[in-house]
Amino acid sequence: MDLHGLKSINDTFGHDAGDKAIILGTEIIKASFPKQIVGRWGGDEFVIFINGLNRDYIHTLEEKINENTKILSARHNYPFTLSLSFGMSAIHPGDTPEQITRIIEDADNRMYCFKKKRKQAKQ
Repeated sequence: MDLHGLKSINDTFGHDAGDKAIILGTEIIKASFPKQIVGRWGGDEFVIFINGLNRDYIHTLEEKINENTKILSARHNYPFTLSLSFGMSAIHPGDTPEQITRIIEDADNRMYCFKKKRKQAKQ
């Protein structure tokens, strides 16, 4: 999962605002995935490990994330808006560390495709 525009938030409003954006992003992710393992992958990216994923859950993710973004953003009076993109891939029992690395890279590539589609839709 990727927070959009962190560099712009830092450049426009300062690094304190960037820190608040990361904290807000974390709140959104934790609210959207309350029973899952969530970790900051680096910079403005996060990784979430979801156990027992099914198709119905996948189809509701974007809606759930957008709803939590709206609710939690309204709770804070920050001078910036936050949005997130995500990509998914499946890890299976028995996958080797090398396979897991490729699977996470695949999810990252899917997230960038999702992010690109969102940007194009706004234009």
